[in-house]
Amino acid sequence: HAYEIQSWISATAGIGLYMETPPASQTYDGGGGFNATIGTLFRTSRDWNIVLDGYFRYGHFGMGQDSTKTSYGLSLGVIRKVGQI
Repeated sequence: HAYEIQSWISATAGIGLYMETPPASQTYDGGGGFNATIGTLFRTSRDWNIVLDGYFRYGHFGMGQDSTKTSYGLSLGVIRKVGQI
């Protein structure tokens, strides 16, 4: 969900589930878990936006104590408005 700060910038946040599907590599068959993001949406024009998200993921692959996976990072994306929505 986006919360408008100014007409050209909004704050974003969200939580959810994620899934990684195989084959990621010969030793990793995929996994899944929880995902939390916080970010910023920049309006560059009426139809174009740039979104920068920081994310944190916690999940499991396989079974046992060594199956816990934690990751974090940044993602950058471009959004183009198409249609009336």
